[in-house]
Amino acid sequence: MNAFLKAVHCLALCLVLGGPFFWMCIWRVLDTSEGRQLTPHVWQRIRLGTRLGAIIFVVSGYADLLRVVRQVSDSMNLAVLWQFLIDTRYGHMTLLKSLLIPSVLASFSLLSTSYQRLAPVCTAIWGLALLTTLSLASHAAAKPGIGPVLSDTLHLLGVVIWGGGLLYFAWLPWKAIRQETETYGRLLWKLVERFSTAALVAVGILVASGAVLAFLHVYGLPAFSGTPYGRILATKIAVLLLALGVAG
Repeated sequence: MNAFLKAVHCLALCLVLGGPFFWMCIWRVLDTSEGRQLTPHVWQRIRLGTRLGAIIFVVSGYADLLRVVRQVSDSMNLAVLWQFLIDTRYGHMTLLKSLLIPSVLASFSLLSTSYQRLAPVCTAIWGLALLTTLSLASHAAAKPGIGPVLSDTLHLLGVVIWGGGLLYFAWLPWKAIRQETETYGRLLWKLVERFSTAALVAVGILVASGAVLAFLHVYGLPAFSGTPYGRILATKIAVLLLALGVAG
């Protein structure tokens, strides 16, 4: 997956899984009278973001599939594309991702029905399954054992919690909050405190899993500048340190 498509795919993943995480683990658990006044607005934004992320995720996934097929085949037609989908692991994972996305959305939508108690469990199961399909189509899948795939899945989980949570935190109805600072002050403090805790856990997961992946894929300091994976890893480390510096 080239850099642009990978960035779009990652952003879409953060939207489609970060929304359920933010709603169920950050917003709903606060359960304050002030929060209930804003809840309909927050729910609408999270639902919109999750659906938009799902569409972009599927489209960018198949766009990258087309790019890969063009690289390995001299001709481009439906027969070649279908053969690639059913005969390669990357094709299988692309198909599976497009099937799991509706499952995630359907599980999350249970929150507005009488089966809302099932929503967190079902959404978590389908969400982890989606992350695993991404790992099974990554560099980690080429390594023996389940350790590399597990590390990559945990790495993606950290990205979703931190990156997705941050996107929805930034998309809160801040105009209404700023207009009623005295009313929402206590809520805002609790919200920041809870998200900061979740972000700290996510960064811990990112660092630990990233260290394992670096050990598996980077065979020395020269690889950081001499290989595509090493350059991407060096960029990610720089971005992480910059983000931590700003947050700190």
